[in-house]
Amino acid sequence: MKKILGSLLVVSLLLLIYLIGPAGDVEKAKPELLRAQDGAKVSAPAVSGDTQKAILNTSAEISPWEKALSDAIDSSEDHSVICAKLIEMLKTASAPAQGVIAKHITNLANDTDFEKLIPYLSDQSMGKTFHEVVAADLLNRPDAIKLPNLLKVASQSWHPLQQKSLEFLRILTQEDAGEDWAQWEVIVKQKLNKPSSQ
Repeated sequence: MKKILGSLLVVSLLLLIYLIGPAGDVEKAKPELLRAQDGAKVSAPAVSGDTQKAILNTSAEISPWEKALSDAIDSSEDHSVICAKLIEMLKTASAPAQGVIAKHITNLANDTDFEKLIPYLSDQSMGKTFHEVVAADLLNRPDAIKLPNLLKVASQSWHPLQQKSLEFLRILTQEDAGEDWAQWEVIVKQKLNKPSSQ
């Protein structure tokens, strides 16, 4: 009987150890919890490299072109003067910068200022975002500015907005000359000569 009881006790102890683990393993399993209970400081989770970069970038200095842009738009100068400065910046700006600068120009530019931006719409060195920003604002300009320049973009096979410009020409003129650019010039002139054209 004593042997049976002894065997049961050993089995029970082994089962208990299996379920909760050896006492020495408790410290290994939950060191943070035990240290916290002792009042010691628990270290924060490790921050990944990408997260560290994101944190550092929030306090990084702005680039030279961003500073030049900020100085220009924050100045008290006439809008036309500011537009001229921003247009000059386009000559050396990167593709992402071109798009940002273009948005500020189109927000400030009257029709005369906007026409100074038009040559860049046919410049292959300008990024796609720049072309999209300028072309979008072009649609808000008078027909005398809008139609000839939509035609110019539509006739340039390399242009990222070639097909869109051609479609807008069809809608605005209610005509369709396909890719017959000479005929389109006639259509545009006729449209502009109508009294209702802006």
